[in-house]
Amino acid sequence: MKELCLRAGWLIPLVMGCLLWGGVSYAVEPVPLGATPLDLHQPQHQVDWTARWIQDPLFDNQPFRYLYRKDKAEDVSGVTDTDLKNIHSLFRKTVELPQKEILSAKLYLTADDVYKLYIDGTFIGMGPSPGYLFAYPYNGWDVSKFLQSGQSHCLAVHTYYQGLVNRVWGSGDHLAGLLFQLEILYKDGSRQTIGSDETWRFYRSEAYPSNRTFGYKTQFAEDLDLRAMMPDWITPAFDDSAWGAPLVRGNPVPPQYTLVPQETPPLALERVAPRQVIQTGEGRYFIDFGQEITGSTVFLVSGPTDHVVEIRHGEELLNENEVRYDMRAGCNYQEFITLAGRPDDRIEFFDYKGFRYVEVLHWPELLTPDRVWVLNRHYPFPEEACTFTSSDDLLNRIWAICRQAVKQGTQDTYLDCPTREKGGYLGDAYVTGQSHLTLTGDARILKKTLRDFAHTARICPGLLAVAPGNFMQEIADYSLLWPIILDRYYMFSGDLAFVEEMIPVLDGLLAWFARYENAEGLLEAVPEKWNLVDWPANLRDDYDYNRAVAGMNTVLNLFYHGCLESSSRLYAWAGQADVAQALQEKKRQVKAAAQRHLVDPQTGLFVDAAGSAHSSLHANALSPMFHLAPPGGYEPVLDFLAKKRMACGVYFAAFLLEGLYNAGDAELAYDLITSKDIHSWNTMLKAGATACLEAWGPDQKWNTSWCHPWASCPIFLTANEVMGLKPAAPGWDEIHFFPKPPRGLDEAQMTIPTPKGPVTVKMKQAGLTLGYSLTVPPGSKARVSIQEKVTSIKVNDEVYDAVTLEAHAQGSRYDVPGLLYPGEHLLWITRAE
Repeated sequence: MKELCLRAGWLIPLVMGCLLWGGVSYAVEPVPLGATPLDLHQPQHQVDWTARWIQDPLFDNQPFRYLYRKDKAEDVSGVTDTDLKNIHSLFRKTVELPQKEILSAKLYLTADDVYKLYIDGTFIGMGPSPGYLFAYPYNGWDVSKFLQSGQSHCLAVHTYYQGLVNRVWGSGDHLAGLLFQLEILYKDGSRQTIGSDETWRFYRSEAYPSNRTFGYKTQFAEDLDLRAMMPDWITPAFDDSAWGAPLVRGNPVPPQYTLVPQETPPLALERVAPRQVIQTGEGRYFIDFGQEITGSTVFLVSGPTDHVVEIRHGEELLNENEVRYDMRAGCNYQEFITLAGRPDDRIEFFDYKGFRYVEVLHWPELLTPDRVWVLNRHYPFPEEACTFTSSDDLLNRIWAICRQAVKQGTQDTYLDCPTREKGGYLGDAYVTGQSHLTLTGDARILKKTLRDFAHTARICPGLLAVAPGNFMQEIADYSLLWPIILDRYYMFSGDLAFVEEMIPVLDGLLAWFARYENAEGLLEAVPEKWNLVDWPANLRDDYDYNRAVAGMNTVLNLFYHGCLESSSRLYAWAGQADVAQALQEKKRQVKAAAQRHLVDPQTGLFVDAAGSAHSSLHANALSPMFHLAPPGGYEPVLDFLAKKRMACGVYFAAFLLEGLYNAGDAELAYDLITSKDIHSWNTMLKAGATACLEAWGPDQKWNTSWCHPWASCPIFLTANEVMGLKPAAPGWDEIHFFPKPPRGLDEAQMTIPTPKGPVTVKMKQAGLTLGYSLTVPPGSKARVSIQEKVTSIKVNDEVYDAVTLEAHAQGSRYDVPGLLYPGEHLLWITRAE
């Protein structure tokens, strides 16, 4: 076994080889937010609001629109072309502080829809995260270092009201505005509060005149007029005497609002330099940022007044150095900027886009790389929290594009995509949420997402598919995922208080679906909600959709079985053993009824619906995923799935692959992850993707986006299954180390973050010999399982032979006796022939 050296340094050549794949690199410089966000859940940061909600006077006498209602229509708002929308409002106040030493200064604020905050010209941060009016978030910032006693300071806030009904914000309701409160504590014990009120100055910006929208009406084009910009309005020296007073409403806010502390930290910003700037003609430049990115582009420019430049963004190219700005994702990223004649003027887009390339036309001067960059925005992403390298170059490249999609697609929620939709879907959260947990160890954004969807119970107890916001969409299979995601959240975090808080929502969800159970416990048609199955429809493997929707739908009922399984565990953890037991009995009833009505007795396969003669991949992949085997067992299902391979979309692939691992077919699962079929992550790479796509290839869906983290399941499946790292007890109090490496993977190393600290595993195999190093963090312990027959396992100095392991077998799983405690442990496994 000496050839399997598992000590430090054993993978150094491997690591270097993986980090250099493809030669893609881009310069990233973190942009400090200026101030430290306050932890608003700490008692010392609670706020007693005395400030007042201020608005653009344009909203005076505008009726409030209540948009939270269950409705099938895509736009339930009644918003018309003449309604207020795309409103950029500037608020500022100059204050002179007394000659007293400042001990601390805390700033609390929120805005509808969103704000960007400055003090004396320095950018502080932006927010809040989108939310519902009955739980509307506010932020807190420690701004002590920006204020000086005896000095005059400019407090400036740029707010934006989009006015549309879509997946982005809860807009279109006429509640645009700002609430701002600065609390200063002086060293002599005195306090000063500066709040938004009638003394503030207001100006409505006319620099954003476009009425064109992108995607699913999720963003306005920004045809900026720099002549209407006032670059120094955020500084103390600016003369605001010509500005007006804001409209003051509420005490402190209009009655429709209930304010809550924002659950997640503010978004992080990075300044990303271009990888290439190429001049392609007179005044024409092509810019490549090297990878798919989410953010706003910034230029410095000097040119004559009234000169118009054109800026195009895109995710792919039409021809060499020519950007496809009319993107297949449905966004026509073509914008026109009118210059003001100022030297080194700043072109900065307010809203964000998803793109890789930029092309500029009619540029009035030489464009050098130092005069263009992107303010890349995303949820805080600790780059080194999770690392993975392996001897399989294709797996490394798949990992890289999935990681980039998760980083760029996780904003204030897990976005569907940062282009066309820019909103959070519950089904996407199953995939992206688990991948993000693996990469960052930060469960706060998943908790916020679960709570956002829990809030939709006010609209429908069966929950909505998109949250937060005013876009009302319902998908039955997504609703059934909510308890499953909550189950995964609890196992990762150990946050029992949140589970207990969510139990009433779970009560309502289960009661809502119970209305559609037939006498045998199966769901039979759920007409109030769409049944997605998979998307796009051409990747449903000819699912017998119409029959399924009208009757006993196999996909929906297998999701229901999984929902009941997770719900039973949740109730047990919450101390409601009787409910947990009742759900176990209901789950057994659903299983028996599904085996009677939804299985073809001739083939042993699930059909798509009762009475259907068609067996799809989808109906059968969910069988091992949710532990509901046909009466004859999994063998015909696994044979069927091996022939079908990934005859599904990228979203559903997560359930297919997890099901294969559940059923013990790790070799097929890994073969599919790293396959070179048309339906594969390799197809994305061949297309030039730097983040995982919405479909297997750009032409497999009519409006494919090039950044869709719902395709990122290789991240958590590699961690959970290939490398074998899962929590065996809530909060990682115990680790279940159950690796399932394929025979062809020679070496791999991974570190993942957990609430107990990082867990590291290193693997190397040659022939029948397999070696591991596992580092268990303080406060945790690990139990070890193997999924194949072995002749012996040596754990540190303890040797277990085949007879001992057989005595601890659980089906095809072999459990190693005893537990591993904090520290590094070495395991040597000799496989049976």
